[in-house]
Amino acid sequence: MCDYNKKFLFYVLKTSDVLDVLVPILYYLTESRNDPGKVGLMHVGVFILLLLSGERNFGVRLNKLYLTRVPMDLPIFTGNHADLLILVFHKIITCGHHRLQPLFDCILTIIVNSEFNLPSINHSL
Repeated sequence: MCDYNKKFLFYVLKTSDVLDVLVPILYYLTESRNDPGKVGLMHVGVFILLLLSGERNFGVRLNKLYLTRVPMDLPIFTGNHADLLILVFHKIITCGHHRLQPLFDCILTIIVNSEFNLPSINHSL
């Protein structure tokens, strides 16, 4: 939908609604990382994040403090949505199924695309 409907993409990026899309995607990525039957879901989630990360407003929105607590297999932390994104990607790369290896370049590209708009990342993670 984001790829074909640019108006929808820009609407989501201009509002904080992009974070309401981001957190569920990260939840499903975390929960699906060890299930070989959900590799396709992982590809779709990473593709959506790759599309979003190409836009400046996505990186700007990642600076918003992460207050929502979604039950994910992640350490407890205090930080912003960028910290959450990096923690989830770290978990996927280090503890994910070996069939996810083709996604690693895309994951790193998402981080690189987003980092230009992140004045600070919590280095105490």
